[in-house]
Amino acid sequence: THILVTSFTAIIIALLYLKTRQAGGETEQDLLISTERLRLALEASNDGLWDCNVQTGDCYVSPRWLRMLGYHEGQLKPDIKQWQKFCHPEDQLRALELLQQHLAGALPNYEVEVRVRNYQQQWIWMLVRGQLVERDQLTNAPLRMLGTFTDISDRKAMELLIQERSAVIRELYRITAERSLSFQQKLSALLKLGCSYLQLETGRLVKVTDQQVIMVGIWHDGTYQSDQIMECSQFESSFCYEVLNRDDLLLLEQISQTEWQFHPSQQLITLETYIGAKVQLADETYGVLCFASKVSPPRPIQSADTEIIRLMAQWLSTELERQQRNAELNRQFERLILLKRLTSQIRLSLDSQQIFATAVAEIGQALRVSRCLIYTYNLSVDSHLLCGAEYLAKGVNSQNIDRINVSGNPHVQAVLASDSAVVSHSVFADPLLVNFAEFCQVIALKSMIAVRTSYKGEPNGVLALHQCDRFRYWTNDEVDLIESIAGQIGIAIAQANLLNQAQKRSLEMEQAKIMAEQSSRAKSEFLAMMSHEIRTPMNAVLGMTQLVLQDRELKPEHRDALETVQSSGNSLMNILNDILDLSKIESGKLELERRPFDVWNAVRDTCLLLQHLAQEKGIHLHYFIDSQVPQFLVGDSTRIKQILLNILSNAVKFTDEGGKISLRARKVEGAVLVSIADTGIGIPKSALDKIGNPFEQVQSQYAKSKGGSGLGLAISRSLVALHGGSLKIRSREGQGTVVSMRI
Repeated sequence: THILVTSFTAIIIALLYLKTRQAGGETEQDLLISTERLRLALEASNDGLWDCNVQTGDCYVSPRWLRMLGYHEGQLKPDIKQWQKFCHPEDQLRALELLQQHLAGALPNYEVEVRVRNYQQQWIWMLVRGQLVERDQLTNAPLRMLGTFTDISDRKAMELLIQERSAVIRELYRITAERSLSFQQKLSALLKLGCSYLQLETGRLVKVTDQQVIMVGIWHDGTYQSDQIMECSQFESSFCYEVLNRDDLLLLEQISQTEWQFHPSQQLITLETYIGAKVQLADETYGVLCFASKVSPPRPIQSADTEIIRLMAQWLSTELERQQRNAELNRQFERLILLKRLTSQIRLSLDSQQIFATAVAEIGQALRVSRCLIYTYNLSVDSHLLCGAEYLAKGVNSQNIDRINVSGNPHVQAVLASDSAVVSHSVFADPLLVNFAEFCQVIALKSMIAVRTSYKGEPNGVLALHQCDRFRYWTNDEVDLIESIAGQIGIAIAQANLLNQAQKRSLEMEQAKIMAEQSSRAKSEFLAMMSHEIRTPMNAVLGMTQLVLQDRELKPEHRDALETVQSSGNSLMNILNDILDLSKIESGKLELERRPFDVWNAVRDTCLLLQHLAQEKGIHLHYFIDSQVPQFLVGDSTRIKQILLNILSNAVKFTDEGGKISLRARKVEGAVLVSIADTGIGIPKSALDKIGNPFEQVQSQYAKSKGGSGLGLAISRSLVALHGGSLKIRSREGQGTVVSMRI
């Protein structure tokens, strides 16, 4: 707005002059009135007026221009040469070039910013505006110019300040974005930048904790120091302490002239300027960023300057929060590494003694404690803790205690009551250990943390860490880590106990298995021996019976008796053969003869072998072999025929006259399925689970009348299993039975 006013002023001056020249009839009084009005307007706009004869160099300047430079009227000769003496040498050439362009008609107006030396020999900025208002009518040579002077020093100072602030913000961004710099290097550059920009002597970042005050970084007179401890009493008497109790920053200027001169901090060091901002993290106050000086800076601190300090404090808050997060992640990572290493080493053994020795060594070394101990505890049996392992740092003596009574020990009882650690920063100040102060002195114990190990809420031990060389403040991170480790140890102890129990049961089962196998072998050997002892005389009986039956003169009643003997002997021989087969199978001595055999012939031959017996009972026996069934399979053809014969024999035996028996063979995925179905008496549902076990038969009067040892199906099931197949039985009492074998 100010610039527009000055521009319009020059135009008005020119118009008034031209109007005066053209209207020659105006009176001198009218001209004086117009001039006075113009003077008042210029005075109100804070501008100066100049009128210059371009040909002679003579100038008229208003009194306002003289006051701008600090001169009184009559002290300066108003001409072009005098003006050039006051103009800054660096600006003279540019001002002359623009003037020449305007006089030549290249520029409609003359406008230039130049520095002019005032009466105090200081440079002030002026905006010079003008316009050519008269030319020679014959030669067109410039004759007269009118214009204004405007003091723009304040505007130029503001522009310079804005440039400085922009440069500071760019430099602040460069510092904070530089990845190659450490935090201390960035802090040093930041404090240096703040001191340089504010023109103050000292910059500090102060960290405040419950225990101490640390000057994280100090920039003073071109030097930087870090991590200096400050006395708490000194801090509480400082301006920084005042900042902590404020929501906004604290700005103090010209302290010696305000009530702040009586502040306690002025007794320690006399300051004239102080500005401090609180560094606030997400959930806590970190400390204070401040700048101070014993003398006032060349210029006062403005609101834009405080915004830059806030920006610095904000970056510090963000950076420190990031460092805290990274530190927490690193602690969690280290905790996970320790837990993982400890857990993996524990699981390598699962031996309780090895677990204890590994755990105390890893924990003791990782946490740098003097002594680490693990005790075992059985809630249902023990009334005391048993020492399982002890780690000792170099030069630390053992506590030489194998067991600790639980009863009468409030500290141990408190530990066993919860999964939370019982923390003692000083054992002599812990009320739970008041009765054990003398013992703590004997074992040189100063600080301790103890936590139970447990599994499913039941304690199974105690993990204890001793610090003997100093009183130790256990941090929350350390407590969390120890509780996590105790949880892992508790699980490992429980697993080791379960493993010991499982190994004990496994040993018992192994011994029982050995005894059962020995008993089975003894039985099999006994059966084989007895079968052999019975078969030898039985073969003689059958042979002699067959010879006698060849006598044609034998009486009929004698022949009937001998045929009964022969039939019974053959049955007994079949039973003995089955017993021998079963004993071989159970003892693992039965070997199959694996070679290609004709499946079709095996089925056909077995059916033909029983066809005559089926016809005698009036039973219709037929078989069907699907064309997709391969003709040859690899296996023991004799045993396959034995399986088929056993199943078909049972079908013929338990099927009444007029019944039907069908055998069907078909190909299934990767095998051949043979199904034998009959319309016999069937098997009760309650007996199905027993059928197929050795010496098991259907307990019905009809079944008992058919005889048999009950070994056929058991042998068949075992032989099918030896061929890699399976045998299944489906039956309904009174309707029939289906036996399927997959080979």
